[in-house]
Amino acid sequence: VSVPTANGVHGDKPARAPRDTSRDTPRISIYIPSIPKDTTPEAIKEAFAAFKPTGAFVHKSASKTSETHYAFADFADDASMESALKLGSILIGDTSFPIERRKPQALLLPRGRTPSGSSAPAPTATASAAPSGRSGRSGRPRGQGTPSS
Repeated sequence: VSVPTANGVHGDKPARAPRDTSRDTPRISIYIPSIPKDTTPEAIKEAFAAFKPTGAFVHKSASKTSETHYAFADFADDASMESALKLGSILIGDTSFPIERRKPQALLLPRGRTPSGSSAPAPTATASAAPSGRSGRSGRPRGQGTPSS
């Protein structure tokens, strides 16, 4: 696509990268809410080895004051994940940690779009939209006119 540049010369617009659709489908994952800060993705995979995890993600807090560390273990199918969830907890090192089903994330949509892909209806303006006692145009209470100098 040819677009004008700052000096008026037409140039090629860089192609956009394809949209990442991996967040559009629910993930088959288990959430481990509290783990030691030295836990690795390999340790998570090892803890779930009997259930054949396809991947693992470990979040370590960047804050020096927060000790929030958690992980996710991904599975190829619901059956593997459900079998692992029946354990109720996993061993990392010598310590048992509770596990739970990953909660679905809210789908983040561009402003004004609905999940179906159509545009959201435009909000309708009404007389009651302005705060009580305000004209809505000048921001001054009604009946006070223009300010004097």
